[in-house]
Amino acid sequence: MDKQYIIANGEDILRFTVKTYMGEDVTEKSQIVVEGKDVVGAAFVTVLPKKYIVEVKYNDQKLISEFIAKEDDRYILIKSDSNTGQIGDIINLYAITQDGENITSTSHFYSNDQRMSSNKYLLDSHEWVEIRAEKDGVQSNLFYLSAEKARQQQLIEIFTGAWCGYCPDKIYKMRILQRNNAHSLVLSYHYEDAIEFSNIDYMIDKYNIITYPTAILNFESEDISAQVLDDNIQKTIDLKISILKKIVDNQLVFKLDLYSYEDMDNIKYIALLIKNKLKLDQKNFSSKDESSFYYQKPGLLVDHIHYNVVVDNFTDLKSEDLGNLKKGKALSFEFKPKDVDSDNASLVVIFTKSDVYYTSMVSL
Repeated sequence: MDKQYIIANGEDILRFTVKTYMGEDVTEKSQIVVEGKDVVGAAFVTVLPKKYIVEVKYNDQKLISEFIAKEDDRYILIKSDSNTGQIGDIINLYAITQDGENITSTSHFYSNDQRMSSNKYLLDSHEWVEIRAEKDGVQSNLFYLSAEKARQQQLIEIFTGAWCGYCPDKIYKMRILQRNNAHSLVLSYHYEDAIEFSNIDYMIDKYNIITYPTAILNFESEDISAQVLDDNIQKTIDLKISILKKIVDNQLVFKLDLYSYEDMDNIKYIALLIKNKLKLDQKNFSSKDESSFYYQKPGLLVDHIHYNVVVDNFTDLKSEDLGNLKKGKALSFEFKPKDVDSDNASLVVIFTKSDVYYTSMVSL
């Protein structure tokens, strides 16, 4: 949650922007509560001086933060890339003055009142950690961090092609489902076009794909055009998942680190190479369908943007077994795609435990 102060008529107006760890703005979907009252329009006027507790709820996640409105016109705001992540993730913290100056390099950061060596915090606990910054005697607001477990996901696989005129509308509707469901992921498998999946024949046989588009939910061979996704998924997996994307000697490398903090068995995974926002001309047969997003749009969508396109697999598509994982067991894997530039490339890892699906995706 980003916080911004604006001085107006001797009062501070606090405005909120709530974003997920993937960068999606979910302010309008979030409930923001200050002193037991809902904040309307993500902004409210403070009374000086006073301490405020702010609670933000989005889906099943909750963030609690604290700030002090002071008569002193000097204050420091803490911002970060995210306020949560998986155990092992590093969160970058930033100190910003009331004038918008970045003073991170000259500020001291503290976690639970212990001075940190830098502005980077390693998530190593599921307990909330209190973060603050200080410079020249000026204290920042309090910022809270915690790690979360890998959560159950609902995986939607869409079979499509640039020649498929009914596919853009179907993919758009599936992406709306994903946008409205924090624990879902849509992947596209292309057939007989310039961005075809390298092992598309296997996937077609696996699901017995006959018509296009077809959308599959959680590896089940049925179309989900009318499927309503469950937005109240509670299951988590006792596995720390960390994915790092890097360039080594001009070679794109994905590093997958796993850590088990409970005894687990029957854990399997699939690793896929994804390219996002690929441009390719796309047929559109929905230009006369008033219910379609593509109504009155051209029959050929030039340089159409294709999202989350599966282009290759690093593991057996039937999944690979991690075996029996004992508490404290650490595993590390590296995946090196061939002839792929790093732009918009990502790694998706799908884990299964007792037929429940969990996904982890490196930031695009």
